Amino acid sequence: MYTSLLNPVKAKIIVIIDEKNVSSTLDFIDELKIMTQNIILIGKTTKADRLYMELRTVELPSKLGIFSFPIKVYRNRNRGDNIPYIPDFEIDPKNTAKLKDFILNKNYD
Repeated sequence: MYTSLLNPVKAKIIVIIDEKNVSSTLDFIDELKIMTQNIILIGKTTKADRLYMELRTVELPSKLGIFSFPIKVYRNRNRGDNIPYIPDFEIDPKNTAKLKDFILNKNYD
């Protein structure tokens, strides 16, 4: 795992997010935030994910149902359970003209 002490990049990293972001995308943002504090989230609030990553399902002996239970869980994750990412600046990601203007004019400083 990286720390900001090892990261030579001093530039701001802009991440465009929306409600379609979940799971691995959120994990990627988690890792970026570990590497540097220069992360700027723009767009819309993401979906959330759980600490439990994978389910196992077993059919009941009666065949009247299925029992599901988690078999993998995150431990010590900075972002809590069922927590979305909220953008620092809310902008409709589908409005490319507004996004471009926002980024090129450095409206995030």
